[in-house]
Amino acid sequence: MIRLPKYRPPTHPGVHLARVLSKHGLTQTKAAQALGMSFQRLNAIVNGRRGVTPDTALRLEKMFAVSAGFWLTAQLAWDLWHQMHEATTTGAVDRIETLANPEAEAHPAHALGS
Repeated sequence: MIRLPKYRPPTHPGVHLARVLSKHGLTQTKAAQALGMSFQRLNAIVNGRRGVTPDTALRLEKMFAVSAGFWLTAQLAWDLWHQMHEATTTGAVDRIETLANPEAEAHPAHALGS
């Protein structure tokens, strides 16, 4: 389960990346070279204009020993929060009928993953 803040967007993974770069005393140019990616790609992530892909997450995990799951979860939280707050998405989702879960009715404990 991903926990999302209610009143503000989650922190973009680029903010976390900027902190890690600073902690290691790395410039974006040096980090991009070491990660085998373009400066433009890394800079766009750091500045929140691009998301972290699984490929990027694996590279960051290898270089900084911060799990790929961390980077991808941060990206997922960012994407989900923004999608939930888009007017077009909200209206489209609100029109969808919620169906009862047959598993929940027959075996409530199983429907919750217990």
